[in-house]
Amino acid sequence: KMNNMKVYGGRLYTGNTSSHAVNGQALVEGSSGVLELGISTFVAGSVLVSDGGRIVLDNQVDSCILKLGSSIEISSGGYLVSKSTKNYIGSTNSGSIYYTFDVNRGTIDVTGVTLEAMKRSGLQIWDGTSINNFSNVKFSNLQGGATAVSILNYTSSDTYTLGGLEFDTSVSTNVIAPKWIT
Repeated sequence: KMNNMKVYGGRLYTGNTSSHAVNGQALVEGSSGVLELGISTFVAGSVLVSDGGRIVLDNQVDSCILKLGSSIEISSGGYLVSKSTKNYIGSTNSGSIYYTFDVNRGTIDVTGVTLEAMKRSGLQIWDGTSINNFSNVKFSNLQGGATAVSILNYTSSDTYTLGGLEFDTSVSTNVIAPKWIT
C-alpha cells in the first residue's frame, strides 16, 4: 500500500491476477500519463484523471476492478476508457460507502462497465465533456433515491448519445438533463 500515487508522463500497467492499493489519491495526468488496469483490482481513496491523462479498463477477456473510497473525477482533458461489460467500478465497501463520479471537461469512451455504489448524485456530466461512446453500462446498488446520470451545465453545441443502459431498483431517475427541460 502507498499513501498517494501520481502517474505523469508514463504508463503504469497493473498486470494480471494482482491487487494494488493507494490509501489516498491516485492522480493520472499529462498527455502520456496512463493508468491501465489489467486483470487486477485497484483500490484508491480517490482517483483524479486530468490534463490528458488516461485511466484504461481495457481487458476484454476478464474483469478490471476499480474500487473507490470517496470519488473519481475525469476533468480538464482527462480520459476514461472501459471496453468490457465485465469491468467494474465500485466502492471499497458497497452498501455502506458510496462514491462521487464527476466528468468535467473530460472524455468518456465506454463500451461496457458496471457502475456500482455511487452516491445519490450518480454520474455527473458537466459542460465541455466529450462522450465518444457510452453504452452497455449497468448501474447497480446506488445510494437510495439516486439519479444514475445527470447531464449538467451543457452548451447548446453538446450532443450526447447514451445506449444500452441498465438500471436496477436502487435508481429512482435514470437520466436527467435539467437544462433541456423547458
